Amino acid sequence: IKNDWLTKWYMSKWKTKAGEDVKNDDLWKQVFGVLSNLKTNKFDVTYEKVKGHSGVTFNELVDKLAVKERDKAKAKITI
Repeated sequence: IKNDWLTKWYMSKWKTKAGEDVKNDDLWKQVFGVLSNLKTNKFDVTYEKVKGHSGVTFNELVDKLAVKERDKAKAKITI
């Protein structure tokens, strides 16, 4: 995000530099929309890289929530 790759993906219709589809583009489009709205409304957004599973409270919480939602989505899939 700091290198503006999200905007580049948006401008290239969600293709990578190599011309491939961006992975998880549905999620990145949502992130792009939220960040665009924050910038439009004059919020100052800063980014901080956090190493995963390193005991950072909110990172651990987000990981738990993501795993929970992933498991719920898997449970909905029927074969």
